[in-house]
Amino acid sequence: MEHIYHIRYEYNEKEKSLRQIAKETGHDRKTISKYVGQIDFNLPKPKLSSRKKKTDQYKRLVIQWLKEDEKAPRKQRHSAHRIYDRLAEEELKAGRQIQVCERTIRNLVKELKLLLGQNKYVYLPLLHPPGEAQVDFGHTNFYEKGILYEGCHLVLAMPHSDAKFTQLFKSANSQCLEQGLMDIFNCMGKVPKSIRFDNDSLIVKEIKSGGEREIRDSFRRFQCHFNFDSNFCNPAAGHEKGSVENGVGMLRRNLFVPVPEMDDLEEYNKELLEICKSRLDRKHYKLEIKVIDLFAEDKEHMKELPAYAYEACRYVVARTNEYGMARYMTNSYSTSGNLHKCEVVLKVGAHKLEILR
Repeated sequence: MEHIYHIRYEYNEKEKSLRQIAKETGHDRKTISKYVGQIDFNLPKPKLSSRKKKTDQYKRLVIQWLKEDEKAPRKQRHSAHRIYDRLAEEELKAGRQIQVCERTIRNLVKELKLLLGQNKYVYLPLLHPPGEAQVDFGHTNFYEKGILYEGCHLVLAMPHSDAKFTQLFKSANSQCLEQGLMDIFNCMGKVPKSIRFDNDSLIVKEIKSGGEREIRDSFRRFQCHFNFDSNFCNPAAGHEKGSVENGVGMLRRNLFVPVPEMDDLEEYNKELLEICKSRLDRKHYKLEIKVIDLFAEDKEHMKELPAYAYEACRYVVARTNEYGMARYMTNSYSTSGNLHKCEVVLKVGAHKLEILR
């Protein structure tokens, strides 16, 4: 299907001629014309095998027992093993031996339960395509210049390769989220094609009926600049991003014990990224392959960094008092002596606040 999508994309979006597409792709012009004009892409219904199975002779009886189970107490319903035993007993009464093994009957029972709607939950394995990431915050204390901060660490995990990167901050606000992601992107040299988040209020303004998210403008701006897709976990379903959930605790235990102390948090974060890069030279926890080799596959499917730098900040207009102090949140900041009782612009970043006139 990929080559069909490509042909239609080149024709419809790039407005190329059939001749030009045929020349570029190597496909015959008749083939190009066929795919361009095709309007129905539904899968043909597969034909079921008409060959009789050995279990067909037992289906009606097993369905009868399963339907009777719906009226019985939950703990007194047929197991697949009990159904096999009963079928064997019925065959012995008729002077015959059962013609199938227990495993075959187990498969039949599973199939019929799905048909009858008795299996209420179907569990699907989580797939981790290369190039996709998960992001979350975790709580972490640290000392900067002897002052204790109850801060947090941002973790980006690549589930396909198990590569993990982290950055430390004094709080978990939108500037910290954007700054941390931006620094990790620059460290990786690429941008994930898709990132999974939980429904943090930093990103999601509202979850509407039907599961649609209203995303905050600040995050959309960041997302558009770095050109990645985003998707979100169901509410109260953190297991849907289990790779980063595990990574939050693992990195805390391995990198932030004992409680870290530093003179400059920004410099410390640069060192953290180097440590994270060095941790790629280990074997995957399941596969007998080095994480760095799997991470190379991730990078092949990731997007290029944007041509322009991005400033992870917000601008706030504040008014200075008679002492030239501008207040933001719970802190007051000094300005120039001539800037008293006037408006100033505060440029608030993840690590510092600048006062602009």
